[in-house]
Amino acid sequence: MSVATWRGNESLAEPARLLEASAGTGKTWQIAHLVTRWVAEAPGVPIERLLVITFTNAAAAELRDRVRRRLVAARDRLRDPQPAGAAEGDEQDPRLADLVRVDDAERRERLGRLELALGSFDLAPISTIHGFSQRTLSELAFASGQEPGLELLQDVAPVLREQVLDALARARASATDHDALTLLEEAGYEPSRLTSVAKEAAKAVAPRLLPAGVGELEAARAALAAALQGPVDARDDARSRTALARWFAEGATRAGRLDGKGKPRAFASRFGAEGGQPGASPVAAAARALFDVQDAALGDDLVEFARSVRKAVERELRRRGALSFDAMLTRLAERIEA
Repeated sequence: MSVATWRGNESLAEPARLLEASAGTGKTWQIAHLVTRWVAEAPGVPIERLLVITFTNAAAAELRDRVRRRLVAARDRLRDPQPAGAAEGDEQDPRLADLVRVDDAERRERLGRLELALGSFDLAPISTIHGFSQRTLSELAFASGQEPGLELLQDVAPVLREQVLDALARARASATDHDALTLLEEAGYEPSRLTSVAKEAAKAVAPRLLPAGVGELEAARAALAAALQGPVDARDDARSRTALARWFAEGATRAGRLDGKGKPRAFASRFGAEGGQPGASPVAAAARALFDVQDAALGDDLVEFARSVRKAVERELRRRGALSFDAMLTRLAERIEA
């Protein structure tokens, strides 16, 4: 991919571009001017065919206002390419100067397109992601099977929490003894892990679910065992290294890294952070690698939970007459693909 400086007067016939810019560098201005150029310069591209998307309602309102003001400025400049009092060659706004630097016939064409765009500006799809998605699903309500009057749920966490608590209650009810419940918890069937799995499973794009890789876990365990048997590294905290060695000797389970509240114990927190840094000690790097494998691995029970929780969340949202942001994006993607 080639990298070049964006100047705003490039040909609209160029292929798709990704514009990268930091805060305060004029992204909104550039978007407003690009919309204006497309409307004015490109025949057959009315304002309602240009999709302009941002993240928040406030940003969408500002962007809509800036686009409209830019359209007005361009229209006024095309009506009077050389305003009274302006010296020949005066280009205080060089981009607008580029827009009007055409023959009279083309200038009239561009002026007509801009006046048409301002007259139908209410049709311009300038909105947030969720606003565009809701609008499109409503327009395609029959084809998408979208129920009318659905409430967009801003936070799906309470629904996920219900599913986690239900799953834990069922697991504890079916556990025949304390040992069986302990095995479930060591496999990650505990509140924090289930909540993490539920969040991933309920996202707009369903994750690919794979059981734990035994070989990968064993390799990570072996690497940590070798590091612990090696020489003591001055970068390692002695107390944390001792606690890590004790945890490893006691079975090195994921549940054993957590305290009674589901938070990482001190040694796990320390080596988890240090192991991810460049130049980490062998023990820290090996510990972090094992932690990552354990966190990524799903046991059979968790795989089953992940498969069921997505459908359970959808059923509960349907019962409430609500729609989550991710579910809305999923439906929209399905309709676009269809």
